[in-house]
Amino acid sequence: YLLLSAITLGWFWPAARIRLSRRMWNGAWFGSERFQFEDTPEAKAEPVYASFALSWIGTMVVYGVWIAWFFTKMGASAMETGAGPDLELLGMMYLSLIPVILLISIFVCWHEAVMIRRIVKSLNVAGARLSNRIGTFDIIELAITNILLLIFTLGFGFMAIQMRVWKRIANRM
Repeated sequence: YLLLSAITLGWFWPAARIRLSRRMWNGAWFGSERFQFEDTPEAKAEPVYASFALSWIGTMVVYGVWIAWFFTKMGASAMETGAGPDLELLGMMYLSLIPVILLISIFVCWHEAVMIRRIVKSLNVAGARLSNRIGTFDIIELAITNILLLIFTLGFGFMAIQMRVWKRIANRM
């Protein structure tokens, strides 16, 4: 799946993720009840490929605009001074990355929320269908706080991060 995703520049990954989830959940149990992963109409209604396309294209556009802006600024600076970029320009470059990262995060987190809802809506245990109402800002909040937790615990909080993610998903079911 990784090879196919690499060959297709990532476009196969949503299908791979659904297939991997099917394998994982069909082998999982809750007590004596086995999970079943089924492609229900509710699960198929989640815009997995639309969210991935918007995420992929949005990332390329935002990054492309940023690169074009940066090289335009750097080229103008080099033309004026005849030298390489100065510290002010480099500082502007790093500051300008903040909105770029935020925009790309919104695209990616929206796709991740759609994917989680798609997978959870495909689950059935003991005849009970599951659904999830996790949203984009849930994923963004988790990402920010988990990064801070990882930084401030010097990596030792990794297990807590995994538990926080699963707890949020379970609380939104």
